[in-house]
Amino acid sequence: MTFSRFRPGWSTQLAVGYGLDVRSLALLRLGLAVTLLAVVGAHLGGGATDGVGGEPRSRLIEDGLRLWLSGLPTEQPWLQGSLLVLTAIAALLLLVGYQTGKSAIAAWILVSLLPSHASASLLRGEDWLPSALFWAMFLPLGASYAIDSAMNPQQPTLPKRLFSAATVALMVRQCWVYGFLGGLVWHATALSRWLFVLWWGGLLLLWIPGQIAVFRTVAVGVMGLLTLGLGLAVPADLAFGLSGLTWLAFLPPAVWQAAIQRSYGSAQAGLTIYYDADCGFCKKVVHLLRTFLLLPSTPLLTAQSDPSICADMETQNSWVVVDWQGKRHFKFAAIAYIVSLSPVFRFLAPILRWPPLMATGTRFYETIANNRKAAGRFTQPFKFRSFDLKPPAWVDWTVWGLLAICAIANSYRLFAGGWRG
Repeated sequence: MTFSRFRPGWSTQLAVGYGLDVRSLALLRLGLAVTLLAVVGAHLGGGATDGVGGEPRSRLIEDGLRLWLSGLPTEQPWLQGSLLVLTAIAALLLLVGYQTGKSAIAAWILVSLLPSHASASLLRGEDWLPSALFWAMFLPLGASYAIDSAMNPQQPTLPKRLFSAATVALMVRQCWVYGFLGGLVWHATALSRWLFVLWWGGLLLLWIPGQIAVFRTVAVGVMGLLTLGLGLAVPADLAFGLSGLTWLAFLPPAVWQAAIQRSYGSAQAGLTIYYDADCGFCKKVVHLLRTFLLLPSTPLLTAQSDPSICADMETQNSWVVVDWQGKRHFKFAAIAYIVSLSPVFRFLAPILRWPPLMATGTRFYETIANNRKAAGRFTQPFKFRSFDLKPPAWVDWTVWGLLAICAIANSYRLFAGGWRG
């Protein structure tokens, strides 16, 4: 969607006020994946029901999907088991960020088709998850910390903030669902007046366009803690508590910037990784390592670009990792070194450097290095593919239309007394 009809500066103001950080969207993806796995676990542990003993579902788009596919015998155990397996696979694909758009679509369809699991819980994660997955389908969930982003040559130059119809729709969904949820729990458990005010205050903070860093951070913290407390205070399953992770999507860029300043120093800034230009498997692996170890600014260069590095690569039969002091690391020891620089996984470095594990890891590395073609089969599905964050205009307008339809229909259901999320 373009903003050429607005006066200059409006698009920037909208992006700042109502855009979302792509790194926060990665946390949304992880939260949705974990919640999906919890839903699968709840079905495996508690069985399923077609609404008997459970809360009936009543969502506009999800109900339409179920009606369209109503010919499927979803009460059959074999089909329920198949749906659970497929849902778990979709969740794992979301977790690692592979084909995230297709995985999100599959996850939404599958979780919408799952019969309600038998539970005495007042709040169940699967009752609130499909709407989050629906709007997430229109967001670039794989633009950061994902296999998709690792395989995107444009990733280092992409903007960190995105504004689109889907970012607004996700914000509307969050306030609509949690606003209704607050009213539901208020009547069911008689929450204190001040707690109710705090709940609604957290929702309103999400929309204040000024002081984004402060208000958004407070909103995420307040609503995350209240959701956790709500899950402990009233009958709720694990998936519902985990569904509060969707609030992480609204962490502002300032939070990420502060984390970067604390976590990245001279050692991270001076890291350089060299790989064999003739090895497609090697190129994919170093891109994946840089992404998942959260070292996005690390240069990835071909060993052939430096005669000295190339000589060491051929002598050691290894990639070459050069630290900020110019020291070169090889084979599994190089893996342990770059893990030690990761802001999240550095705690694993002492374990990787444990002599027995280091010896085993080195032998494993040498086996892979001597069988690169065979190892390349495991990364063959991963293709380098460029993609932009901004959706096409027709997608934006479609989302605006769906958002308007859902708002009208859900408002009608709310006033008619029949809406359930």
